[in-house]
Amino acid sequence: MARVLMGTSLQSLSTRCLRREGRTGPIVEAGAGTWLLLVAAAMPFVMGAAPVGEPSPAEPEMRMEPKRRYVAPTDAADSARAHYNEGLALQAAGDLNEAVVRFHEAIARNPDFAEAYHALGLALKAMGHLDAAIEKYRIALELQPKNVAIANNLGVALEAKGDYDAAVEAYRSALRLKPDSAMLHYNLALALTSKGNPDEAIEEFRETIRLEPDHAAAHNNLGVALEAKGDLDGAADAYRAALRLVRKGKRAAAYALNLGGALRAKGDMNGAIDACREALRLQPDNGEAHYCLGLALLRTGVLDDAVAEFKEVTRLLPERADAYQHLALALEAKGDGDAAVKSYRTAVRLQPDNAAARYALGALLQARNDLDGAIAEYRAVLALNPDHPGASNNLGVALQAKGDIDGAITAYLNALNHEQSDPIMYFNLGLALLAKGQSAEAARAFRDYVRLAPQTPEHRSRIEYAKGKLGEQGR
Repeated sequence: MARVLMGTSLQSLSTRCLRREGRTGPIVEAGAGTWLLLVAAAMPFVMGAAPVGEPSPAEPEMRMEPKRRYVAPTDAADSARAHYNEGLALQAAGDLNEAVVRFHEAIARNPDFAEAYHALGLALKAMGHLDAAIEKYRIALELQPKNVAIANNLGVALEAKGDYDAAVEAYRSALRLKPDSAMLHYNLALALTSKGNPDEAIEEFRETIRLEPDHAAAHNNLGVALEAKGDLDGAADAYRAALRLVRKGKRAAAYALNLGGALRAKGDMNGAIDACREALRLQPDNGEAHYCLGLALLRTGVLDDAVAEFKEVTRLLPERADAYQHLALALEAKGDGDAAVKSYRTAVRLQPDNAAARYALGALLQARNDLDGAIAEYRAVLALNPDHPGASNNLGVALQAKGDIDGAITAYLNALNHEQSDPIMYFNLGLALLAKGQSAEAARAFRDYVRLAPQTPEHRSRIEYAKGKLGEQGR
């Protein structure tokens, strides 16, 4: 039976999305001078935590009148104002149900009472009744079309409902009334981000910062938006600015964590390690910070420390499948195959549809000559993603090693249906066709291999082998 090995190299790890690149294992004889090639796990691993934004739009506080004893009113206007004041006091005390009753009573006595509609909208939103709140805000805005607070709070409710287009328009209408409001520019930036307009959002975050240079959340969210666009230098600068403004607590830890992620994406692993450690100094039990640090340590080859960090993540976040996945990768790189298999299996148990973990587990099992286990994992990958050429190729290698040549040929052809530029798959197909006695078809596969294979030491001996087979076919 052919023995197929696969190499592991930390240099093949991506900086932002840890992955096993498509590096083949060493050439191993598979009898009679032939070789089978195994495609290493090439599907990206799950990325580190996304940058932490601060998405809650700011709402201006209602100006509450002093709590007063309820006094029977003397006329309709006074009665409406009295019910309104009582509603404000109840709202401030947290009794929203009674506050809503008082606001309704105020409106019944004065249907043009804009402040009562506004306060009622705030109470309804706090209770989760978004549609009703939006309706009351709109009525209040019709009565007071130049009221900035009402226009802003309408935008907040619309955004909470997911109607980002209407929220953007509400914030813009508020800004027409008060163009120098940092809060309104910030809320507009958040709505534009949710709407999927990153360029406009970046402009609004920058305007927020121009108007209020110490707005830490605006600096942080500017960094998130810039990082999403690939401007890692700008993102890192923005996160540093946020971190200068907030030096303690969970917010500062989140900013340091975001900085670590951006630096890791830039390839600055030392900077990433420092930033993630700063996040842990600020919040020692932050599982995401341990994960960030583990990724950077893994990338730099500090395997023992990386393993320790990923283990801490699994303690703090025991349901985090990608932590077990990267723990397995670090253990595999250390040569601890048994522990790596166990960790991959835990990742798969926690997330059965994690094709990346299943693929990596299959490759490791195949390298350890557990062909049945590898075949099961590759088939699971293909059930999740039928277009995965690496899983099809590796499945073919495992089936061929077990003597199932027909199954191997089918798997190689499936791989080539989805990836025509990888010479390895043509070479493997050629070997399987030769084993089946189909020399002419094998020659076509070897010809494609010779055409596509680069002239590198890794491929040179195989190219000579393929040319030799082509020469035999020509005779």
